[in-house]
Amino acid sequence: MESTDQQNSQSEKLTSKKDIKYLKKQYKLSSKHAKLLWSICKRNQVPQITKYLRDFNKIQQIFKNAYEYYRESNANDEQINDFYKLLYKMEQISTESRKLPSTRSIPLSTILFYITPEYEQYPLFLIENRENFYCLELPDFIYKTSVRPQPLSRLKFMMKTKDGVSYFFISRLLRYEIVPGEDIKMVLSHTQKLEVQMQRHYHRETFDASCSFSPVHVTVSGKNDNTTFTISDKEYDGRITNISGGGACIKTMLPIREGQYMALHLRDLKINEPIIGIIKRTRKLTDQSFALHVQFISFSLHSQNTILGYVYKYEL
Repeated sequence: MESTDQQNSQSEKLTSKKDIKYLKKQYKLSSKHAKLLWSICKRNQVPQITKYLRDFNKIQQIFKNAYEYYRESNANDEQINDFYKLLYKMEQISTESRKLPSTRSIPLSTILFYITPEYEQYPLFLIENRENFYCLELPDFIYKTSVRPQPLSRLKFMMKTKDGVSYFFISRLLRYEIVPGEDIKMVLSHTQKLEVQMQRHYHRETFDASCSFSPVHVTVSGKNDNTTFTISDKEYDGRITNISGGGACIKTMLPIREGQYMALHLRDLKINEPIIGIIKRTRKLTDQSFALHVQFISFSLHSQNTILGYVYKYEL
């Protein structure tokens, strides 16, 4: 006789075209992505995918299984790139499905990062969450310095939930509660304006790998403004601290200005071509090094797919 698990598995409803049409309408999937999602679900006998929208790990596993088909069928770079773009769209849908309605829903012991006007970040624990306010534990060393915010000021916070959704929001500091022998409490007002922090086009992942980069001279010529990138022979060392299919953050000791072009050499990622990028932002770090936020502007689909494989931790 079949086991109960086998019977339940066989009786579980599979994804239908109606489910795909719902996703297309509700979340504005393109016709191309809707067609691709339907082929993935049909080929892999995926159970009703709308039931898994709140669980991106499940969505990720479905796509990871489907990726094997692309490897075995020798799919071209364009097909694989479309596959990754659909995966990111499903990640956005999953994130939207799990969005917190307000700060009242943040569980206790969550770490909230207070962002100072100078963009420094301090981790603070959520120790109370009531109907009309919530409280953060404030270390004594912060309270006794100029970093301490003033009552009634509007404070910026970032946080990441256990299921991986990152938020940015602003709360008003109502007051401090100071009881001898106890931790100092910051009492803050609730807000419903929690902004989900997602990269605009690509999933970004924390990374740690060596890299190098070279200066790039840009020449624009002709009526069609043809752009030529000339890469210097000089290379400088750096480290990748995070990366996505559209850019990366590079740590270096060189204070390179924003707006400068560079060629990234990502040999540790088995990428043989230089990736042309432009520095969108430069930040000085506490150890006197610099974080260069680089937007990729010229590289092949194959290189982008390789990066996305690392980002989503797929076997390449």
